[in-house]
Amino acid sequence: MALIIAQAMPELPADRVFSEVLRIRPVAWPNLRIVELGDAQLGRGGALTTALHDLYRRKIEAEPELASLMTAVGRGREVEEARRS
Repeated sequence: MALIIAQAMPELPADRVFSEVLRIRPVAWPNLRIVELGDAQLGRGGALTTALHDLYRRKIEAEPELASLMTAVGRGREVEEARRS
């Protein structure tokens, strides 16, 4: 969904793209690899990926149990990026 929004509204800052995703679907946890690929294809220069790391961090801060859950289902890289942001 984030990449569709980013493509449809190229002027929209990356953090606003993810704000819109969360407005539509508050439980969203976008796939990092897909966003990385789309970020490159859309020429966003890493802005979408960086904003996604921040989204992960904020979601984990709000619900700490998400970190272990996402790691358990094979998405630990996303949790690590959240911790680095």
